[in-house]
Amino acid sequence: DMAVIETGMGGRYDATNLVKPLAGAMTTVSLDHQEFLGDSKTQILAEKMQIVKPNMDFWSGIRDIDLMNQLRNHCDLVGASFFSLDDYFLDVKENEFIFDHHTYETSLLGEHQKRNTALSVGLCQSLNKKGYKISDENIRQGIMKTKWPARLERFDYRPPVLIDGAHNPEGIAALTVYLKQKGIKAPLVYGCLNNRSLLELIQPLLSCVKDKLYLVSFSHEKSYKASQLINFASEIEDKGILKVEVLNLNEGSWHNLMRGLPDGELVVVTGSLYMTAQVRQYLVGGEK
Repeated sequence: DMAVIETGMGGRYDATNLVKPLAGAMTTVSLDHQEFLGDSKTQILAEKMQIVKPNMDFWSGIRDIDLMNQLRNHCDLVGASFFSLDDYFLDVKENEFIFDHHTYETSLLGEHQKRNTALSVGLCQSLNKKGYKISDENIRQGIMKTKWPARLERFDYRPPVLIDGAHNPEGIAALTVYLKQKGIKAPLVYGCLNNRSLLELIQPLLSCVKDKLYLVSFSHEKSYKASQLINFASEIEDKGILKVEVLNLNEGSWHNLMRGLPDGELVVVTGSLYMTAQVRQYLVGGEK
């Protein structure tokens, strides 16, 4: 048997760092959990890269040259083999990518999800070098069957809904890139925890909003309250950017929102994973 183990937070002091891995990967480095990991990406990476162990293959999806070299140098120091995804990966089209001269199809949307999927292919190659037998057909079937709830997940309801749990700057940036690449401008439903700087976090997405932004208070003790969101809404509206409505998110308010939108107009829901999970529950339990 084999276990896929994800680090909880950081790496150096995470409980999972007791494991002796066969291979490992790091997708990106983002500004998250700064109160524990440091204020810069360099500091955060210094914590994360402590999961690298001697005599293992370590795959990286990091694009920033300085950060990539920081990780590469650490791999050299501890005696691990470093592999950069961009030496093997090519984004072809919406549902297809090339990795190491092989073409793979996926139902996951967005370049960032294809890059993460490609990292898993690299890990399979590393395991095969250690004597495991994971066939290319097994890999293809695994990728095709992979579904990731609330990660650029589309529900073709009336109106259609796109849910993405973009809860940090890296996620917001990836969602913004996807929407701009597809030429999508849509009403946006957004909610985040109160330990996030809402206005700073949502700023890149505002150019993708059509008609109205909905700021929501949702079912979590750390969600912003509606009274706090009203202040944020005023700041956005005062800039003359767009109209903002504040909602206490529950099943009734969600369905009222949906009924107020044209049938064919896409609505984008993003922010905290707690909030997107709440909306997804309404969608999965609802009628088309």
